[in-house]
Amino acid sequence: MQRFRVPAPGSKGSAGRVYAIQASPGIVAATIIGIFAFQAAPDALQTVFIALIPIGAVGLDLATKQLSATTPKPSRDTIS
Repeated sequence: MQRFRVPAPGSKGSAGRVYAIQASPGIVAATIIGIFAFQAAPDALQTVFIALIPIGAVGLDLATKQLSATTPKPSRDTIS
């Protein structure tokens, strides 16, 4: 089973995918810190949307890998 890897800044890959994967831990961490710092208990709907942030980032990563695996690579003969 493949492990989920965080792409390095400047690595090859779509900018949206790299941004989503790198931004989601910070967004979730800031939300959790805010919950504890301000004693603001999130309701069920807020918890669902907070959970969707990393789920969406992982989904983007998996979809991008699946799309790149099914896209044929150009052969050297066709490159001018």
